[in-house]
Amino acid sequence: MSLLLTHTLRARHLSAPLLCTLALSLLCLSACDDKGKAGTDLTPVAGETPTAGMTPVVSTSGLAVTSPAQGAYLASRMVEVTGTHPTALSVTVNGQEVSVSGQRFATTLTLDEGAQVITVSDSSSEVEVSVMVDLTAPQLEIGTPAYGTHVDSNLQSNVTVTGGASDALSGVDLVNINGVEVPVDPNGAFQFTYVPEVGLNLVEVTLQDLAGNSVKAYRSFLYGRFKEWSTPVNRALGAFATPYALDALERAIVAAVGGGLIDSLVNSSVAQEQGVSIDAVEYSEMRVNLEPLEGYIGVTIVFNDLRVRFTLDSPSTSGDIYVNPELSAKLYLEALPSGSLDVRVEDPQVSLSNFDLYVDSALIGAVTTFLESFIADFAEEALLSILTEQLVGSLVDPDLFRPTLSVLNTELQLQLLVEQAEVTPMGVDLRAGLALAARDAVRQAPGYLFDRTPSEPERLSTMVSAFAQLNSLHMLLGQFWRGGLLDLNLLDLVNEPPAPLRAAALAGFTGGELLNRMSGTEPVGVRLRPSLPPVARFEPVSDPSAIFVDFNDLLIDLTLPSGEPWVTLALNLTAKTTPTIISNDLQLPTELSVTAWAVATPLFEVDTERLLNVLVPLLERLPSLVGVEAGGEPLIRFSELGLFGVQVSTTDLKTTEPPSPHALIGLQVFAP
Repeated sequence: MSLLLTHTLRARHLSAPLLCTLALSLLCLSACDDKGKAGTDLTPVAGETPTAGMTPVVSTSGLAVTSPAQGAYLASRMVEVTGTHPTALSVTVNGQEVSVSGQRFATTLTLDEGAQVITVSDSSSEVEVSVMVDLTAPQLEIGTPAYGTHVDSNLQSNVTVTGGASDALSGVDLVNINGVEVPVDPNGAFQFTYVPEVGLNLVEVTLQDLAGNSVKAYRSFLYGRFKEWSTPVNRALGAFATPYALDALERAIVAAVGGGLIDSLVNSSVAQEQGVSIDAVEYSEMRVNLEPLEGYIGVTIVFNDLRVRFTLDSPSTSGDIYVNPELSAKLYLEALPSGSLDVRVEDPQVSLSNFDLYVDSALIGAVTTFLESFIADFAEEALLSILTEQLVGSLVDPDLFRPTLSVLNTELQLQLLVEQAEVTPMGVDLRAGLALAARDAVRQAPGYLFDRTPSEPERLSTMVSAFAQLNSLHMLLGQFWRGGLLDLNLLDLVNEPPAPLRAAALAGFTGGELLNRMSGTEPVGVRLRPSLPPVARFEPVSDPSAIFVDFNDLLIDLTLPSGEPWVTLALNLTAKTTPTIISNDLQLPTELSVTAWAVATPLFEVDTERLLNVLVPLLERLPSLVGVEAGGEPLIRFSELGLFGVQVSTTDLKTTEPPSPHALIGLQVFAP
């Protein structure tokens, strides 16, 4: 006879003595079988998986099966059957003769998936062990939070994760959410409420069935305060230039001025009605000195051995004047309420030394006063021209405060709003907010994630120290997402699609069905659809020279030539970027790490697990496929941003720890 155990006898809830009592009762009942059959006709149900080492199944002749245990759930088709017999030389296991040595026997069976019975017999008795072979992972679905969820911390303080779990063969064993085991009701539903952290929250749900098969699913959401897109980020950017950085600017100004400025000043300064013409103005050296003082920058320009060749109309004569003019002024920087930078030149002063006039001595009295006045006026005009047209003109250039950022062939118009301009003997300190020109929104969202940064970042001991606040990165990345810049086809970025993207290479994961829809030589479309904006973060302890950007809940469609998706997957992608300056260009070498899973029923049967094993390494190679190594352009060229051609030689990047998250960049600059 056989005995059916229902799922009300869950081994998980039975004590060890009670289990032994039940086992002995079963043995007694099984002895009533006409052939002396031992064991049970056990239907596997939800409960704890029995393991080898529990009370073995024993027949009346002493035949015992020690493994697998009665009612075991197995996650492999290969099953080792072991047991003992006190007298027999062999036993039969599922029709196969197995020898007994030292009263022990062992063999391996290959079973199909589903409920199976292992029959072990000798000449007088038989033992049946019922097992469930479960090779299929359970089904897991996350209901809330939905993809792309933004949770305002001012409106709710916690988040509830809900979902459903099922397993057709062995049954659900446990659900684990972010390391916490969560109960599952009889219908397979589960929920878990917790207080999230400010920022990007990743929910990891692990589901395991009684056979040990497991599956994971992920869901992310943004939690915190949000600013309207039109709200500038205050004190988002800053720069501090030491006096040593001004040395490079001095040399750059000298190179930019050259002789062209002098020639133009000569032509505009000569008064023909005075009967004097200036034939040439030359100098052996021009020096520029910029010295930060309390509240202003002291500017000094010196022409060494300035030579003025002149001609008198009547009486007709010519001569040379040698002089060393020194020009000085105060340069004030001030932030205006409009966010622009006001640069003023005040108190210009000119002094002449070593004034020598080489001409007929009879004419000296007639021309000395005029020429000395001319040179003084000329020197002052040169000073103001250099300051206003060269230095000041560059500092207040609108393009300098309204730069454009090009990403994926799309430009974003930025606006720097100067909030503080301070000059001290230690250097020049500029603090600016950041605003963006309005863009049409592809996705509606409350705004960009906002964190308070109560303290100012430290300054790096380099010629120029700049910082970028984390909030400014959130705003930029949020605009890329909100404006749809990140919705793209991967093939648009890759010049030549790699072999794994060809239909012929992927057809094996679809049972050949893909080749019925498209040619084997055609590349499969890879369309990215971000659900959440990318979020930047710093890890100053583990990696102080990198910026991390998380793309969570990024949906990826593999499409036919018509654009119809045949399978949709989801990605959690982390980009680790370490800015590096090579040949005066800022390059952004990036490493990607990818986690992927299936999220929707495919158009036709797809082996998604094997497919992901191919796609994940391909996506991790994405930076090398579309970046500088593949012939692409650097994101930003520092040489194009240079003031008077000042260029960058080296950089030092580090990040500060919370509660003041900033990226700090130290730059060494030089004049060509």
